[in-house]
Amino acid sequence: MASSITSAPRQQLRGGGSRACLIFLRDFEEIPSVVATINGDGWKIVDNAHVAKVAAGQCEIHTGDYYGALADRPFSFIAVG
Repeated sequence: MASSITSAPRQQLRGGGSRACLIFLRDFEEIPSVVATINGDGWKIVDNAHVAKVAAGQCEIHTGDYYGALADRPFSFIAVG
């Protein structure tokens, strides 16, 4: 049976530019649903956060700029499974 409790990230590994690999404190029983968004003032509506990969124990989030290129942006996420 799936749990509706989110799992806090144990570790965040930043890659080049704007790739964040988030490793969950506990693996989900099944692949969770992950949603991400950029946060803060001063960003354009087309700046973005994209959930690129999801597994039971981790996810990867990419952030991008106005032109569609990878760029660092502050983001929030939730993983539910």
